[in-house]
Amino acid sequence: EIYFDYSIMLQLPTESYFDLGYSTEVEFVGPVAQSATSTLHIQDGGTLLLSGDNSTTLEGTILVQQGALGLGHDDAAGSATIELGDPENPGEEYVALIAVDYDRTISNDVIIHGYLATEEDDFDEENELNLAGNVLLTADTRIDNFGGLLTFEGIISETTPGTHVTIDSDEPVIFQGITGFTGGLEMENGVALFADITSLPAGPIGTAFTASSTDSY
Repeated sequence: EIYFDYSIMLQLPTESYFDLGYSTEVEFVGPVAQSATSTLHIQDGGTLLLSGDNSTTLEGTILVQQGALGLGHDDAAGSATIELGDPENPGEEYVALIAVDYDRTISNDVIIHGYLATEEDDFDEENELNLAGNVLLTADTRIDNFGGLLTFEGIISETTPGTHVTIDSDEPVIFQGITGFTGGLEMENGVALFADITSLPAGPIGTAFTASSTDSY
């Protein structure tokens, strides 16, 4: 684990790469700055933990190709778009978002390329993660929720009609916004909750929901 304290500001170039091995964590508590045309890449399986308020400094894209992005502040990712997975090979790599220290509500737009996991933080706390921005699914998507409650508060949309979502979850997954994927929802394990009629995913009657275990609801 490598820790950079409040006194250090990280100024990122147009393309930056964090090649972090498995079980490696690099944490920045001070400000992280990136322009609107820049991309921060996380790869090789480790965790980049952003713990400061980057609301005025961090723009562009955070692309988690393999590994995890830890969020230790609601504005840790600034106004950047969070992109999860390899767009060329959706669903092939393990990528995760981790709510650290407390429950987190982030307003960033999120693009999911086939897979999203959540995890407990370093203290084995199952913190809630609320995605208040819009979420775009670019392929059939698997969600493994191994953290706390996972809530989709914004609009979920799909790039290709008929996108299918599979959920394996220790804690409930809650849909509160407009849920716009049309290929059906499969509960492999766990519970899905829908806030109202607009949060129900569209699809042919009788084919929208399936459950593959007796412990799914």
